[in-house]
Amino acid sequence: VLSEPQLQVYSLLWVFLVALLLTLWAKPSVLPLANRLEILSLLAFTFSLNLNLPLVGGYGGAPGAPARWALTVGILLVHGVAVLGFSLAVAQALRQATGKLRSAVLAAA
Repeated sequence: VLSEPQLQVYSLLWVFLVALLLTLWAKPSVLPLANRLEILSLLAFTFSLNLNLPLVGGYGGAPGAPARWALTVGILLVHGVAVLGFSLAVAQALRQATGKLRSAVLAAA
């Protein structure tokens, strides 16, 4: 029998899965970068919820158990990769915007 925390995690998984599929299908933003970042964030949340299921279900072992540490490190890695992806995307967008601004200023001069 599923406990209430497990049902909450499963419900969130379904919500994130539906949101991910709708984002992949509809591409709600005009900017492709914004769509990619939204997909990246939804994937990060979905993966971390999947990694969290054994912890919520009590199958990760006692606090301090190696399995619990491995799952926690996995969750942190997923979010670390997502933050790195966001940072690289923002840096790229800033670089492109700066290049366009520089070109416009030189063209006006």
